Amino acid sequence: MTVSIVGSDPRLRYCKESLLLRLPRWAPDITLLPIPSSQNGRTVKGTELTLDEVLGGLSGGDILVSYGLSKERRLSLQPRGITVIDPSCDEGFLSDNARLTAMGTVGRILTEEISSPKGLKIGIIGYGRIGQDLSHMLAFLGAKLRIFTSKKEIARDMCMLGISGVDSLSLENAEERFSGLDILINTAPAMLVPKSSAPELKGVRVIELASGNNFPEGITYERLASVPAEMYPKSAGVALADAVMRMMGESR
Repeated sequence: MTVSIVGSDPRLRYCKESLLLRLPRWAPDITLLPIPSSQNGRTVKGTELTLDEVLGGLSGGDILVSYGLSKERRLSLQPRGITVIDPSCDEGFLSDNARLTAMGTVGRILTEEISSPKGLKIGIIGYGRIGQDLSHMLAFLGAKLRIFTSKKEIARDMCMLGISGVDSLSLENAEERFSGLDILINTAPAMLVPKSSAPELKGVRVIELASGNNFPEGITYERLASVPAEMYPKSAGVALADAVMRMMGESR
């Protein structure tokens, strides 16, 4: 059994090490692609290799670990006897990845801001996996939070965790609701912030965690891409290996 890495995603090295320790020598050969595997649908992320080149080099019985490969490409591999494993379909991986993303973002805030969380007013857009983990971590650190979401369970969740003083708001009249924030973090892959909010967000540190272009022109933001891979590549690699092991078992 061999485990091959394509691209420079730092977590893949640790995923490979973990898989080699856990899988028997007679296991199928595995090829690991970056997360996401491609940003343009043609080439492997971070390389000049085309997906066609990489996929064409696989043999029957191989396992391909890819993230976000199109349905057409996945189906084209089935007649060749190639198994495709996509960690985006594994709930455990998505939860681990969200937690590492939240931890990495909090780590950046702790090391880069001149005030501790207790001295910061932080807005979080979205209350999905990353938004929930971020909210819990920052609340426990004492930050004053405003969470912008349509979900109704925030008060219940926070109460169960013993956290108080968190405002849950909609994005209606966002210009007023962003007032006084030190940091605004977006976790939602949608353009929910109106262009009219630009004056209120002037001087606010705006952090983008979601994929896509989710802020209108006139709002300056910083994108924290691939936080788990950049901040905690070993933990992220082991989480990926865990997902591969789970999904290999399901595919048998």
